[in-house]
Amino acid sequence: GVNNAVARLAGLVATAALPLAAGLGGVQRLDGAEFAAGYARAMWISAGVCAAGAVVALLTVRDGRATASVTHPSLTHGCTARPSGVAAGGSTLASGA
Repeated sequence: GVNNAVARLAGLVATAALPLAAGLGGVQRLDGAEFAAGYARAMWISAGVCAAGAVVALLTVRDGRATASVTHPSLTHGCTARPSGVAAGGSTLASGA
């Protein structure tokens, strides 16, 4: 559904954006001290994003207590079953009509 699509899109964006945020976007060769420094920055950025996600989850996820249930009428409630002698608008039909 939509949640799956949003999660996949977020993964793609994060995969593309993380190297840029870590300063690895313009690196021609991925070796040496420049790559090691960029990798370390990428890991710190990832840790920060995970910590922010943990805070959001802590503030928004319910505590698991039961909530009051709501009883809904059936889908056909009031649509098909009318007592005999009652018109569509709710008025009573005169007998013999």
